[in-house]
Amino acid sequence: MANNSALLRCRSCNALNRVPAKRLSQNPLCGNCKALLDFPFQAMNAAAASFDQELSSWFETVLVVFWDKQSMLYKSVEPVVADIAFSRAGKLKVLKVDVDAEPALAQLFSFQASPTFIAFRNSKQLGRMDGAPRESAELVPWVEKFLT
Repeated sequence: MANNSALLRCRSCNALNRVPAKRLSQNPLCGNCKALLDFPFQAMNAAAASFDQELSSWFETVLVVFWDKQSMLYKSVEPVVADIAFSRAGKLKVLKVDVDAEPALAQLFSFQASPTFIAFRNSKQLGRMDGAPRESAELVPWVEKFLT
């Protein structure tokens, strides 16, 4: 059952809720306080000040995309990143780090190529891809292997 459900933390009472994947689109409520469990359906911008909190508060996989404004390669995979964030909402959180605006994060994660993809779970790095895949569709199976 763990593979077919998502763990969502309630923002109201901080309770951890296991939500079956088929119920994620049905506006699930917290089992404790009955507040709406919200989760990201799109990539979110990340900042150094809240980066650790973003990683540690999400119990599922987090995909962090480091990019810079000049990167044509990022622009080519950006629609795929948006689709991944939307289609795997509740199971995956996607964070975007603008390395020009967040140089400390870029340095911390040894950013060298735009885009750089790093998958995390429980604040631990699971995998890394420096640079865009040859075909943007190759990003989907790369992310999928971290969702099990």
